[in-house]
Amino acid sequence: MIELLRYYYYIIIDRISYKNNNYYFKYQNNYFCFYKYKRNLDEINEIYNLKDECEGEKVAKIPHDSINVHHISFKYDKLAEEAVLKDVDFEIKKGKSTAIVGLSGSGKTTLLKLLLGFYTPDVGTITIGGISLLDYDIREWRKKCGVVMQDGFVYSDTIARNIVPSGEIDKKRLIL
Repeated sequence: MIELLRYYYYIIIDRISYKNNNYYFKYQNNYFCFYKYKRNLDEINEIYNLKDECEGEKVAKIPHDSINVHHISFKYDKLAEEAVLKDVDFEIKKGKSTAIVGLSGSGKTTLLKLLLGFYTPDVGTITIGGISLLDYDIREWRKKCGVVMQDGFVYSDTIARNIVPSGEIDKKRLIL
């Protein structure tokens, strides 16, 4: 890794040094380019080091049952004193629509990301049909969910096509 960074650094220095005689400009550009390449390589390493979401035995059949959020708390920074969500407890009944509303910054997006399995609660559990969300194949769970996140891209298409991740739209699940 260090050798690769040195290689990129020397290539950048040689190209900029050759084109410009202004040493101050050369130093700033070299540092900026080196930093940019290092940041990109760090991000690539981060992706390669991620573990698979579905390691081990997971339940693939997701039941059509109630979702229970049992006294969950969550912090983005595990060393922070204040949790983003504290002791959240509710049930989404089978077959019912539920709206999650609140002020800006109140934790709605964080809660949805917890429900989708992008994060795990620090305290408490999320269960579907009495089984922990962590025990399900998270990819199968996400296939059953329809969410438009606040930072998501919206296509020039129907609302249904925007919230269905892929494939065919299940007309029986579509509420008009």
